[in-house]
Amino acid sequence: MQRIQRFTTFDKSIKSAHETLVNEFLEISTVAQHEFTNELARQRYARYIHAVGCLQYGDKFLADLEATYATGVVARPTFPVGESA
Repeated sequence: MQRIQRFTTFDKSIKSAHETLVNEFLEISTVAQHEFTNELARQRYARYIHAVGCLQYGDKFLADLEATYATGVVARPTFPVGESA
């Protein structure tokens, strides 16, 4: 299995484009197979990306996630993120 390259430092993630953070969150929060050592580590990373997206891009980040969920193509995460976490 090819190792997926994730953000390795806060500096890299905080400087990321809006679309990059949206796509990273959607991918990591729904992927069945991942490179993390356990499910909790994957969820922590997803929550981190969600928090950075909200801090950097606010309502636009959240609106893009909601629009994607509304299409039915990507399911909402099965674990709590954001204000519900």
